[in-house]
Amino acid sequence: MQKKRRIYRFTGLSAMAMAMMLTSCINDDSLCPAESDGEDQITLEFTVVTRDPAGHGTRALVVPAGTEDGTVAENYLDLDNTTFLLFDETKTLIKVFVPYVDPVEDTGYAKYSVRAFMSPQEFHTLTDGKTDVTFTIAVVGNFSRLNPQNASYHIGQKLDDLFNQTTGATFAMPVRNNNNMIYWIPSVYGTPYTDGFGQTIADMTPAYIPMAGIHTYNVAVADLQASTVAKPLNLSADTEGSGDINMLRALAKIEVVDRIDAVGTGEATTQPGTNARTWIEKVELVGHNDRGSLFPTFNQWNILNIVETQYVTAPSIPTTSTYVGAEETGALVNFFADATATQGRDDKMRVFSCYLTEYNPTNIADNQKMYVRITAQPPVAEGAGPSDENSTFYRVSLASYTNGTAGASLPILRNNIYRYEITGLQGDLDVRLIVDDWTSEEPVKWEYTDNPGVTKPIEWIGDAEVNLTDATVMCSYGTQVLTATFTLDTPQDGEWTAQLLPANTNTASDAFVFLNEAGDEVETISGTITGAQSTIRIKAKYPALEEYNREAILIITVKNPGDGRIITADVLNGEYGKNTNFTIIQNASR
Repeated sequence: MQKKRRIYRFTGLSAMAMAMMLTSCINDDSLCPAESDGEDQITLEFTVVTRDPAGHGTRALVVPAGTEDGTVAENYLDLDNTTFLLFDETKTLIKVFVPYVDPVEDTGYAKYSVRAFMSPQEFHTLTDGKTDVTFTIAVVGNFSRLNPQNASYHIGQKLDDLFNQTTGATFAMPVRNNNNMIYWIPSVYGTPYTDGFGQTIADMTPAYIPMAGIHTYNVAVADLQASTVAKPLNLSADTEGSGDINMLRALAKIEVVDRIDAVGTGEATTQPGTNARTWIEKVELVGHNDRGSLFPTFNQWNILNIVETQYVTAPSIPTTSTYVGAEETGALVNFFADATATQGRDDKMRVFSCYLTEYNPTNIADNQKMYVRITAQPPVAEGAGPSDENSTFYRVSLASYTNGTAGASLPILRNNIYRYEITGLQGDLDVRLIVDDWTSEEPVKWEYTDNPGVTKPIEWIGDAEVNLTDATVMCSYGTQVLTATFTLDTPQDGEWTAQLLPANTNTASDAFVFLNEAGDEVETISGTITGAQSTIRIKAKYPALEEYNREAILIITVKNPGDGRIITADVLNGEYGKNTNFTIIQNASR
């Protein structure tokens, strides 16, 4: 096949155009048009977005209460480092391709128009004998500069494999060392960066935030066959962009805002860096996971089913990741004075930012838990500069705060901003925590006290064969029924729902089923949170396979009656090692 160039439009964005080279569709594995196919080429058109456009109403499952746009560097997709994966209705990979991608003007690099082409053979493979066809497109990008592992894909691979935290794709914590300061700034242009102190940071190699997205489509074969280059089948033409592929950033962001002596929501009595007030000189992150997963775990990608990208409610830590704790060498990661974030604030107060992989405080000793360390300078005489002798360290726990007092440690989730506004340093820290999702319109105060309250973790009763270390329970076909109890007390009147998600490729979605009180088989089971004990019953639906185990993950989610938010309940409550969910196993019959 003769190589074809991708098509880009950069009207009004000439600086960005100079930073990118036009590239080719890679080879015969690309969904690029063959020379001989011409206008009759079967053509798909869809949109990829790296944030949720205002008014987008498709994510009904887990949607933050507000939204916040990303910067160009936070939205940016490196098109030389973006892979598209096509899965058939059995969730089997049939094509790895590089389509034509066209950044949409005036969106801050948040939206990309994509056009992909399908050969007659590929069309036949996908649609043979069908009147309508279901297929899934996954998109991964921006990870090649971050020491990726397991990031290659092969024909025949199952969609579930993408979410496996043992064998799935991972990337290294994005840090770089410059003058003995470990930090990372997402950049696009490769030019020196002027930070919030007016200092120039040179040698800025372009680096981007790793991200992934997914969407499943169902289309009529006749509509697909009728598509051409001149008239493509637009998969994103549904109401309010519900056919868009939404990219979820695989990193979180922490911001520390210097609002010491600020009055209300306005400006401080004096601007940051002056000697007339105490001001923050430096911010560091103590502790981090050295690797992150490109995809979250299966149950976090989409709690109910894999249809489109969803916000996560719990961290996904790959098994190859090592937590570098507070007392270990190399635990420090520097924040940078974020000039862009400062300019984006109405009060123009100085913002310090840090990007990091996800983090789970469960089973990490208190003296090793991740925290933020602030170095502050007190007021000094006019004309005097900062002095190391006068600087003071302050520790800010990664926790929810009530009147400046830290509560329980927080997990750090991908695609979220954790914003700490420091308004005072007299004695105890005066801290306000605001957790924002990048894909939001306005800041949202996230009340972590709304998380489900587990007064009694899950307990298997009867003769169930339970492994407390691995959080597994065996389930035999026949008369055996597994019975478990647990107790939730908050949110009162919230609705809990138990689901069973396949944990390996040999497990059908109905391999295990729940039994209701009448003994009928049901796919899910639910109840109202009153503080009373809840009971679930599970059975294997089919005889065991000869060669492979069937495995399913038990997930219990809670719908908040106040805002409708759905979050995962930690019904293991730290009682089963580092596990966050129970796995139901039917052993092979071999």
